[in-house]
Amino acid sequence: METSAKEKALLDRVEALQDEMFDLTARLVAEPSVLGNEAGALAVMEEAMGDMGLDLVRVAMDDPRLLAHPEYASVPGVSADGRHNLVGIRRAEETGGNSCLYNGHLDVVPAGPEDMWSTPPFDPVIRDGWMHGRGAGDMKSGVAAMATALRAVSAAGLGLRAEAMLEAVIEEENSGNGALACRVAGFDAQAVLIPEPFGPTMLTAQPGVL
Repeated sequence: METSAKEKALLDRVEALQDEMFDLTARLVAEPSVLGNEAGALAVMEEAMGDMGLDLVRVAMDDPRLLAHPEYASVPGVSADGRHNLVGIRRAEETGGNSCLYNGHLDVVPAGPEDMWSTPPFDPVIRDGWMHGRGAGDMKSGVAAMATALRAVSAAGLGLRAEAMLEAVIEEENSGNGALACRVAGFDAQAVLIPEPFGPTMLTAQPGVL
């Protein structure tokens, strides 16, 4: 299949932005965003999304509509007060397209005993072409990739026929409350992409934490 001029322009920009994507991933990994401590990683993403010219919305975790939702899962020992998710909106220049939403989580599971790590868990290191650090794969690299993909669209001078949104959410590791908060707040799209590091595989699973 022959690549169109627009596709080539986009792929060229994706390639040119690789170093920025790795840098954003490293900045996110350096933030120890375990449950209740996500503010640093959210600040990194808020700066990155702002630099992209996106319209930013903080989606509160203490929204009464969320707390009363039948799918909301209370998290013992952690308050929702003052905590939030982040949505960045890329407005469309034209009409007639399908809206798209990228969703990724910034929270990570605890690192465990640091002496079991070959390098400090929140000190990102690239070794043999792989970045090492808590959350590098699950899923801060995916969050950086989705932001870079949308940045590449603008850098290639391409317009959109429907809006695209980036959601950087919290409380994924233990509940999914962050993504639910964004749904309750009214953010939705005709297509959703969640860049978890598992490939295009459909799974049936039960979330939980031991």
